[in-house]
Amino acid sequence: MTKKTTKTLSGLKLNFYQWTENQIRVTIQNPHEGKKAHITSVEHKDLHHGVDKARTHNNLFGFFKEVLEANDKWKNMETKLGKKRKDSDRTEIDVDNKYGFIYITTNLVNEMKYIGKHSRNDDTYLGSGVRFREAIAEFGEEQFEREIIAYAYTHEQLCELEKVYIDTLQAVTDPMFYNLAPGGDGWYAMKN
Repeated sequence: MTKKTTKTLSGLKLNFYQWTENQIRVTIQNPHEGKKAHITSVEHKDLHHGVDKARTHNNLFGFFKEVLEANDKWKNMETKLGKKRKDSDRTEIDVDNKYGFIYITTNLVNEMKYIGKHSRNDDTYLGSGVRFREAIAEFGEEQFEREIIAYAYTHEQLCELEKVYIDTLQAVTDPMFYNLAPGGDGWYAMKN
């Protein structure tokens, strides 16, 4: 009689750590394959669509934060937050001076899309979402095509447009999109 072999999760390592004042990152390492993978971020903001999703995220964030605080691993990072560009106080919009743009990048192999915002004049930029970057690593940059769909003239307008496009196209819930978050102002702490 042959012995049935089974894989177990013994030795599985879960790591969570403070990324910003409002964000905890979660990684997992499987000893059977030896790979460390970034799973997700848990944010303490009501960014996630639907009351239940925001409450679940905030409760999980609160639990992780308590564990980190109990082990002296939580720091006040307010001074380390990335600096946001100062918006001008002008009330008139100069249509010749665009601040940034909203884009959709399409995977030419499977037709999946990613919606994002960018504030630099960079023709090679395709996007930066976690799941989207994994797809670029899998398929190669040459399999993606970016299309600019809207321009913005202030930082606030750019963030609002990104949220509107992601929400309108239901990019976070539609399986044909790589988007994981509803978009908006994404300034994060600088990594040590």
